[in-house]
Amino acid sequence: HWWNGPQLQTIANWVPLDPNAPTMQERFQSLWPDFAPKINRLLPDFHLPPSLLDFGRAAGQKMDSLNTRLSQAPTTFIHKDTHLGNLMFGINRDDPPLMFLDWQLAGIGRGVSDVTYFMISSLPIVLRRQSERSLLETYHRALVQHGVQGYDFEDCWADYQWSAFRILWILVYVVSALNVDRPDGRRFIEAALTRLTAFAEDHDLSKFL
Repeated sequence: HWWNGPQLQTIANWVPLDPNAPTMQERFQSLWPDFAPKINRLLPDFHLPPSLLDFGRAAGQKMDSLNTRLSQAPTTFIHKDTHLGNLMFGINRDDPPLMFLDWQLAGIGRGVSDVTYFMISSLPIVLRRQSERSLLETYHRALVQHGVQGYDFEDCWADYQWSAFRILWILVYVVSALNVDRPDGRRFIEAALTRLTAFAEDHDLSKFL
C-alpha cells in the first residue's frame, strides 16, 4: 500500500531510517568504544566474537553510506522494531492472524529491513539458515502479487543483507546508551549479538565494506 507512494510525503516528518546519516556515523563512533566494556559488565560469561568486533570497527567508518542506501527508493512505511516481543499471534477463530505492537519508531525505509530485523532478532540461527531463502522468496512474491514493480528478487536479497548493518547500529546504541540490565534485556542482547555474528559470517557482510 505504501510502496514508493506519494502518501509517504505525508509522514516525511516522522523519523526516517537515517534522519541524518553523517550524524548517525558520528554517534556510532562515539558509542563504539564503550560497547565491549559494557557487554563485559552486562554479560560477564559472554565473550564477544572477534569477528563481530572487527565487523563493528569497519562498519563504523561507513555507517553514513550504509544507512543512506536503506533510506533511498524504493521505500515504504516500516515498523523498525519487528522482534517477537512486539508481535501478537491470533489463537481463536475470529482473531487477526498477526498484530504488530509498539509503533513509536515507525518511519520510512526499505521494507525488507523489517524482515531482516525479525530474522536476526527472533529466529534461532539454525532455523534462519534453513528458512531465510524461502521466506524471502515468499515476501518478494507477495510484493509482486500486490503490484510492486521494478524490484527483483536479487535487489530484495541484497537489501536483506544490507539491513543487517542497521541491526548493528541498534545493538550498539541500546547497549551503550540505554539501560538493559534486566533479565529479559540481557537475554535479548546476548541472543541478538550471537545471531548477528552468525548472519554477518554467513553472508560475508565484509564484502559491503
